Amino acid sequence: MKTKSLKTSIAASVVCILLCAAMLVGATYAWFTDGATNSGNVITTGTLKIDAFAYDTVDEAQENGTTVTLDGAVSGTFNFASEGQNLKTDTTPIINDVVIAPGDTEAYAKLVEVKNVGSLAAKVKLNFEITDSGLADALWFDFVGINESGTVTGEIEKRDMALIEQLGQAKEFVIEPEQNLRYVFIFGMNDPDTVGN
Repeated sequence: MKTKSLKTSIAASVVCILLCAAMLVGATYAWFTDGATNSGNVITTGTLKIDAFAYDTVDEAQENGTTVTLDGAVSGTFNFASEGQNLKTDTTPIINDVVIAPGDTEAYAKLVEVKNVGSLAAKVKLNFEITDSGLADALWFDFVGINESGTVTGEIEKRDMALIEQLGQAKEFVIEPEQNLRYVFIFGMNDPDTVGN
């Protein structure tokens, strides 16, 4: 009786092992024989490389420098240096040496340039970090695009400096190979009557 039961158990085990082996072979066969067609795809190789610079204002126009005339909430002509801060190697903040006091109505500016020196189009996002000692609400800023000849492609609008990080997250630009993107970053202090001391 026990021998018959043992033989039945062994037979059942052998059948289970054979079924598992058959299922494994079938699944493996499906892995190697399955196929899909996806037409119209192109694989492009190339380099993705960008350079970024920030240029200070100078008193007089320089050879190979940029001169920009602004209109709108701020009007005036700004001359930018021919040599700029390399933002890839120099991590110094682009604005950290400007002294602004209550009642100061002067507008300050930096020219920011991003160059695509690779062979592929690049997506660029702005990223700002503010180290604020309580003055962000007293300052305004704006970005205005300029083309190769220094002609402004927008009009200055005074924006609250506290919104600069939010603005940076919202903007994304595509720069084609051998092209560049240039913006004037302009800033100053709000109306002295609203700023306080």
